[in-house]
Amino acid sequence: MMPLQLETIDIVIVLLSLVAAAAAGVFTRAGKNADASFADVALAGRRLTLPLFVITLVATWYGAVLGVGEFVHQYGIVVLLCFGVPYYLAAIIYAVTIAPRIRQTLGTTIPERIADTYGTSAGRVAAVLVFIVTSPAPYVLMAGELLHAVTGWDVTLATIVITTISMGYVIKGGLRSDVAANVVQIVLMYAGFALLLFYAMQQFGGIGTLVASQTQRLDVPGTLGWSGILAWWIIALQTFIDPNFHQRAAAAVTPTTARRGILVSVLCWMVFDILTITTALYAVTYVDVPRPIDAHLYLAQAVLPPVAKGIFVGGIFAAILSTLDGYAIVHGMTVGRDIIDAWRGRSATVASFRIGIVIAGIAAVIMSVALPSVIGLFMSLAGYTVPGLLMPLVLSYSRYAPLLVGGAAIRMVVPSVAVIAADALTDVALPTAMLTALVMSACWHLGVIYRRKGRP
Repeated sequence: MMPLQLETIDIVIVLLSLVAAAAAGVFTRAGKNADASFADVALAGRRLTLPLFVITLVATWYGAVLGVGEFVHQYGIVVLLCFGVPYYLAAIIYAVTIAPRIRQTLGTTIPERIADTYGTSAGRVAAVLVFIVTSPAPYVLMAGELLHAVTGWDVTLATIVITTISMGYVIKGGLRSDVAANVVQIVLMYAGFALLLFYAMQQFGGIGTLVASQTQRLDVPGTLGWSGILAWWIIALQTFIDPNFHQRAAAAVTPTTARRGILVSVLCWMVFDILTITTALYAVTYVDVPRPIDAHLYLAQAVLPPVAKGIFVGGIFAAILSTLDGYAIVHGMTVGRDIIDAWRGRSATVASFRIGIVIAGIAAVIMSVALPSVIGLFMSLAGYTVPGLLMPLVLSYSRYAPLLVGGAAIRMVVPSVAVIAADALTDVALPTAMLTALVMSACWHLGVIYRRKGRP
C-alpha cells in the first residue's frame, strides 16, 4: 500500500506550495542584467541580511527529514545525539571561529581558500573533494521517494522529474533565487510538521502517553551503542567543510551577520528537530511502517485530515528541496569556478556555474539510484572527504598556514584515499576508517608545523 493517499484538495495544496516556491525563485531579481557577475549570482552580491541569512541556512541545512524517520525506526531517540547535538556544537564553534573570517577575506569557495593558502595543486585536490561532498544525492533520493509516494510513479522516473523541476530556478537565479524560495519553504516546513505533531497528539495522546508506550527506542545508547554514536559525532565534523556554511558566510552583509546568523540558526534547528523526532517516534510507536524511510508519511496518512495533509506534504517537499537546491548551487560553484574555469585559467563565469548545477543533478540521480539509502549516502559522502579537507581548511585560517604550503596537496589526498581504499577493500567500518584517517591527518599536519616552525 502506498504510504499516502491524497484528496484532490491536498494535491492542489501540494502543487500550489511547489509553484509558490518555484515562482519566488524564478521571479526574484537574479542580477542587475544579463551580464550579472559570478559573485552577484552565486553569492547574492554579498548582501544577505540577518533574517535572510537565517532563513536560507536553516532551510538548506535541514533536508534529511525522511532520514530522521529511517533512523528513529532503527535506533530510536539516540538520533538526537547523532543528527542533533554534534551538529549544534560544530555549528556554534564554526560561527565563533571561522564564519567571520570567511566574510572578512571575501572568499567565494573552499577550493579557492585552499588554493590561495597552499597553492594551485592543493586547490585542485580540494575541488575534487568538495565535488564529492557537495553532491545533493541524499536529497535527490528523498525527493524522488516522496514524489513516488504521492504519485505512485517509478522511483527512478520520480527522482528525475523532481530533480529537474527543483533545479530549474537556481540555474536561472543562483543564490538570490534560492533565498527567495527558502522564504516560502521554511514556512511550509515548520507549519507541516507542527500540524503533524498536533494531530498525532490528538489521536494517540500527549508526550507522556508516548513515553509510556515506547521504551525500547527511548534507551540511550540503544542498539546503536556508544561507538555508533561516536561515529556520527565524527561525521558531524563535515560541518566545518560544508560549502553551504562557507557560501552563506561569504554572502552575509557583514562578518557579524555571519556569526550571529549561525547562532540563531542553531536555535531554529533545535525546534525543528523536536518536531521531526517526536513525530517519528509517534509513527514507529503507533503506526505500521513497512518502509522506515516513509515513517512520517505513514503517520501523516493515519492522523491528518484533508488540507492539513496537503500542507504537511508541501512542507516535507519544502524541507527536502530547499537543501537539494542549496547543494546544487555549491556544487555548481565548485564545478564551474573551481574546476572548469580555474583549470582553464580564466575568471569565474556564470555560464560555467550553471553547467555545474546541471552536472550536479545528473550525478546525484545516478548516485541515488546506485545507493538507495539516505543514511548510507550521508556516511559515504562525509567519510570520503572530511579526513582530507578538515585540517587544511581549519588551519588555513590560523597563523600556521604559511608553514603548511609545501606538500599540502599530498596531505589532502592520502587521508581520503586511505578511507576509500579501506571501505572498498577491507571489512573495516567506514566511521573507524574515517576516524583513523582524521587522526593521521592531524598528526601529519601538526608534525609538519613542529618541524618547520623554526625556519625563517
